[in-house]
Amino acid sequence: DRILRTDPERHAIRRDALAACLKYGRYSDAATHADVLLKAFPGEPALWQQLGAAQAGLNQMAEARKSYETALTLEPGEIVGYQRLGQLVWRNFKDPIGAREVLNRMVKNLPQSADAHLIRARFEACTAEESDAGFRGDPALAVADLQRVLELDPEHAEASALLAELLQRDRKLPAALGVLRDAVSLHQKDLRLVRALSWLELSRGNTPAAIAVLEDGLRASPEGFDLLVPLADLLIQQGDTAR
Repeated sequence: DRILRTDPERHAIRRDALAACLKYGRYSDAATHADVLLKAFPGEPALWQQLGAAQAGLNQMAEARKSYETALTLEPGEIVGYQRLGQLVWRNFKDPIGAREVLNRMVKNLPQSADAHLIRARFEACTAEESDAGFRGDPALAVADLQRVLELDPEHAEASALLAELLQRDRKLPAALGVLRDAVSLHQKDLRLVRALSWLELSRGNTPAAIAVLEDGLRASPEGFDLLVPLADLLIQQGDTAR
């Protein structure tokens, strides 16, 4: 602040001040710095994003929405911009239909982005069992998006986990099993995937397979404490109390 009072044209310093104000929650100061910088650099999307964040922090939601929209108009390929705008529209404006439109626009502009499809899939899956002003998410669209993620990035662990969960909800257990087996073969140390596969095997009535999955997981991750309790439970069910 002292530097900028002496020399207001020190734009590099003002950028640092803007970032610091956002970090520490000084949103009014952040908005002031962003406004000054935008007079000098009106076509810079990142500044509009930062102004939008400051306005959201000040509970100026309509202004924040305009700032985020301006940023996307200037740079329609910026995935974070869609994510922030979608979150604002969904959570602050209570408008899931509007949020879906934002995310649809994101996927349309970034068709080759695995992250874009994953973000929309998360939204559709998250809202699938909710009802907000008559709105429900579309699990089928979420599944399609996750399958597209795995086409673009076959080793995407989070997409595999969520896809398997949605397939199980839809009682498509063989498909879910295939997804989890492929994912565990690629991510042997991902304890979340290992436990999900073991649970699915158990749900299918295949307790020996469920135990084998956990044992393989422990061989890959000897420190995998989270696998020991479910393995002990299954061994007790099998009568192997000593082990």
